[in-house]
Amino acid sequence: METEDESITASNRALLITIAAIAVIVLGGIFLLFYSTILYHEQHVIAVARPDFESDSVVPRHITSDDFKEHPALEELIVKRKLVLVSYGLFWDVLLRIDPPRSHYHTAGQKGESRYSKTRISWDEKNILIHNYTWSEYNGTVSNIGQSA
Repeated sequence: METEDESITASNRALLITIAAIAVIVLGGIFLLFYSTILYHEQHVIAVARPDFESDSVVPRHITSDDFKEHPALEELIVKRKLVLVSYGLFWDVLLRIDPPRSHYHTAGQKGESRYSKTRISWDEKNILIHNYTWSEYNGTVSNIGQSA
């Protein structure tokens, strides 16, 4: 026969196990919500070439070699014509790299070279590029830099 102390201990143990299981389910759900939101809404920066650009109101900024040194993503955008993804932080970036090919960052399922750069930029760098280089000129071609919706 169980004593009263053993009965209380068993019920406390069952209660703790139940609370722990509920906590794991709730925290897992929150994690998956954030992860899926980031995975399906990855932001990127793009440069679109405008070879026939003519405007009286907009003067494009000429990109120099110093600009490329200061902002390496400019070369990926302007010269290599690749999309540059915006980082959500190291932890999320690692998860996005190991995710199945539905992520743009994972190139295993794509043929040939990815249209996405391997470079990831911070939110601050993204804002600098969009603010300072929205209309920029390199080798006679004007490019418009913007971000995905």
